Amino acid sequence: NYAASYPKILQALQHNSSRSEYFILAGKISSALSLVESLSDKPDAKLVRSLEQTADQTIKTAISLSPYATNIYKTAFASYLNMIPLSSEYRLKALRLYLHLQHLAPTDPKVPYNLAIIYQQLGETETANRLINRAINLKPNWGMAYLARALIYHQQFQDNHNPAWQSQAIMDLKEYLRWHPDDQERQKTLEQWQSQASGSATTTQ
Repeated sequence: NYAASYPKILQALQHNSSRSEYFILAGKISSALSLVESLSDKPDAKLVRSLEQTADQTIKTAISLSPYATNIYKTAFASYLNMIPLSSEYRLKALRLYLHLQHLAPTDPKVPYNLAIIYQQLGETETANRLINRAINLKPNWGMAYLARALIYHQQFQDNHNPAWQSQAIMDLKEYLRWHPDDQERQKTLEQWQSQASGSATTTQ
C-alpha cells in the first residue's frame, strides 16, 4: 500500500540521508501517488503538484548519490513514466535518463527497447526502429522486442502506405506469437493485419 508506506519512507529519509535506495523508493511512491490522486473523483491539484515535485527531487537525489547504479536509473525511468499523463515533460526526463543508461549498461536489451518505445511515442519511427533492432540483436529470443518492432513497422506502413512495412510487421508479430501463443488479442491483430495486406494486394492487382 503506497499511501501507508509513504510517511514511513519520508521518515526513513530523515535518518538515512545518504542512502540512494530510500530516495529512489520515495520517488517511486511519490510518482505513483501523484497519478492516483490526479485520477481521483476530486483531485487536489496542490497535492498532485507537491507529490510530483517530491518525486522529481528524490529521484535526482538518488541518482546523485549513486550515479552508476543501473537499478536506480531503471526505477527512476519507471517513475517518470508514471507521471507522463500529468505532463509531457516527464517523457523527456525519462528519455534523458535512458540515453545516459545506454553508456552504463550497453549490453542490456531493455535499454534500447524502452528507448525505442519512447521514440515511437514521439513519432520518431526511424530512431525507434534502429533502437529496437539493437535490442533484438542483444536478445534474439525476446518476444516482446519483436512485438515492439511489429508495432513500429505497422506505424511506418500507416504513415507511408508502403506494403513492405506491413509485411515486415506481420512477420515480426508472427515471431512474437511463436513465443506467446496464448495472446489472443495479438492473434486478432495479426488476422486484421493479414486481412489488410490481402486487401491491399487485391487493390494493387
